[in-house]
Amino acid sequence: MKRLATPLMAVVLTVMAPAAMAGTVAQQNGAAAAAADSAEAAIRAVLEGYAAAVARSDIAGMEAFVDTSDAFSVFEGNHVNRGWADYRDNHLTPEFASPDFRIRDYTIDDIRVGVGDPLSYATFRYHLRAEVGGEPRERKGLATVVLVKTPAGWKIRHEQS
Repeated sequence: MKRLATPLMAVVLTVMAPAAMAGTVAQQNGAAAAAADSAEAAIRAVLEGYAAAVARSDIAGMEAFVDTSDAFSVFEGNHVNRGWADYRDNHLTPEFASPDFRIRDYTIDDIRVGVGDPLSYATFRYHLRAEVGGEPRERKGLATVVLVKTPAGWKIRHEQS
């Protein structure tokens, strides 16, 4: 009986092991998909929070969603800001303080997210309504952002619009 049990056990293990491993792979794939969905939701929340802060011309609110280091960058049209301090102090502060410039509305939609670790990216459409020199202006465009995963969550590292 021992002779029969050993070959039989080998056959059972050969047949059953791949099925058991497939279950483990499926569980791992399911966990990875859930993590990606969670990361995508967090990234969308960052982008929507940032857009809401832009709509309010709220620099401190915007800062909560960005990597405030010198690694941060913005390419807007043909203008470049390198580092959060540069963007905040030399672009946002003068623009938002100007009596000739007022944001009336800023929204984003058609958000597409690519999740990676530690970097992810997103693309979206934006719609800006503002007053410049008392005249209404409207601008629609496309933007791409790169986000970095930090201990505090996802932060915008780069924006191009």
